[in-house]
Amino acid sequence: GTPPNWDPPELILATHGTPGRVAGALGGAVGGVWGGPLSVAVFGVPRKGLGELLAVLGGPCRGLRGRLRLHVVVGAAAPPPPPAGSPNSGPPPAPGGCRGALRRLAAADPPSYTLGVPYPGNLLGGPTQNGGPGPPQIGGRFVLLLDADVVPSRGLRDEFLGPGAPLDRVVFVLPAFEVREGTRVPGTKAELQRLWALGDARPFYGALCPRCQAPTGYGRWWALPPAPHLRVAYEAPWQDPWEPFYVGPAPDVPPFDQRFLQYGFNRISQACELHVAGFRFAVLDGAFVVHRGFKAAGGFHGGREAELQRNRQLFRRFRAELRQRYPRSPRHC
Repeated sequence: GTPPNWDPPELILATHGTPGRVAGALGGAVGGVWGGPLSVAVFGVPRKGLGELLAVLGGPCRGLRGRLRLHVVVGAAAPPPPPAGSPNSGPPPAPGGCRGALRRLAAADPPSYTLGVPYPGNLLGGPTQNGGPGPPQIGGRFVLLLDADVVPSRGLRDEFLGPGAPLDRVVFVLPAFEVREGTRVPGTKAELQRLWALGDARPFYGALCPRCQAPTGYGRWWALPPAPHLRVAYEAPWQDPWEPFYVGPAPDVPPFDQRFLQYGFNRISQACELHVAGFRFAVLDGAFVVHRGFKAAGGFHGGREAELQRNRQLFRRFRAELRQRYPRSPRHC
């Protein structure tokens, strides 16, 4: 039977970004689609944007705070941020309510490569994995960590937490797509399929790194017969250089390696460690994630190749360290 004081499992949506990107996520599709708890890490640069975000969360968006755990990451030498809603946390927000204030912050957000410091994506992803607001639950917590501009399909949280016990040492992979800029983000597989047929949807990073999502098995996923509920459709073997988005048990999945900065190898390295640590990858049918806009080769800043090269060298060392960290594992990557 159910143990005494048992709390049902919870699924937390986690994300991270600069103040403007966090504002865009909370005020856009992520905030609208997701009705459950949120765990968000915000990079405290630029300082002005951080103050404005905290002011908005302490003012017109106060209603979000009951389901939001906010982690603020600043440099060791930086002064601590003012509390949300304090007189010094930023200027009073302009009229327009919560959503309007968040959209204005998002519109003023500078690109992360202009901040003057490398964006610490894996460092920011770490605290969000600890879960959402409130004390730890006996029933367990699951986390879906997404980029700030990636949106889950409708109903994922309710269906994932429905009948059926999650499997042990398993992460649940959500097929990832990108849709053409200006296209309404699909909420169901049927809506996604219509966009796919029109050429307005394709695999995430499909034009830049097809191998990075290929292990998901898109052809197999599309060929599945319709199902009335969310389900595990099949298990996919890990392959390099997979970058899956997944739901995982918050206390069990290995943390992201904080040495990877800016772009490249952050999800690849963590998926690699999941594989070596003995996790299996179960692909869900009836749920997916979507990035708004097609990723194109010319859409990145000039220093990206140097960042990738640095992280590529770091990844070689990371793989060697895994052999020492998991000496009994028969797996390697």
